Amino acid sequence: MNPTRSFFDKALPLALLLALSPLAASAQDKEKDTPLATEMKGMSKDFKQLKKQIADPTQKASSLDLLADIEKHVKAARELTPKNIDKVPEADRAAWMTDFKKQIDGLLAAYDKVQAAVSGDQFDQAKALLDDVLKLKREGHEKFAKEEK
Repeated sequence: MNPTRSFFDKALPLALLLALSPLAASAQDKEKDTPLATEMKGMSKDFKQLKKQIADPTQKASSLDLLADIEKHVKAARELTPKNIDKVPEADRAAWMTDFKKQIDGLLAAYDKVQAAVSGDQFDQAKALLDDVLKLKREGHEKFAKEEK
């Protein structure tokens, strides 16, 4: 029996296992996402693309499509319950959910302003309004999204 061959016979499966383990971990992370986290990730992906192109008049149709997709994510997110509500005392949960929905409503209103600016060919204004969206996003995440996955 060749000792080198024996080493490779044992090492190759181990190397493959180690190489593929990050992919498996990534798949497990995706499985752990809550419906709310999935909506937020979709919103974030669209936001990043929108931010890159919003000032470009030649991207108006694409920007409006992204805004429509974002609106769907925001409306879907509004109907979901954050996973971390379990950390809120039972007596405070109704008020906490009301605040959560108000935050989402504010986000939707901010996106409506961006959409109106893009529709009106006010691309610089639309770009500036995205700063308001980003501020609301940060406020909402600070208050409601701790450990939401």
